[in-house]
Amino acid sequence: MSMIVKATSAGAFLSMIPGVLGYAPVRSLVLVPFVQGRTVGAMRADMPPVDALRRTQPRTG
Repeated sequence: MSMIVKATSAGAFLSMIPGVLGYAPVRSLVLVPFVQGRTVGAMRADMPPVDALRRTQPRTG
């Protein structure tokens, strides 16, 4: 099913993403590819927990 929605600004477009995805992503990176000015889908990558990032940083001192 196709949905055509026109956004008047970048902020308006960003506010539409949860509705287009069907959920509000939390701690995720969302990529929305465009072809000829139209979106062709959406991809989500979950971000790791903050404590996991701290464990991977090298210790100094």
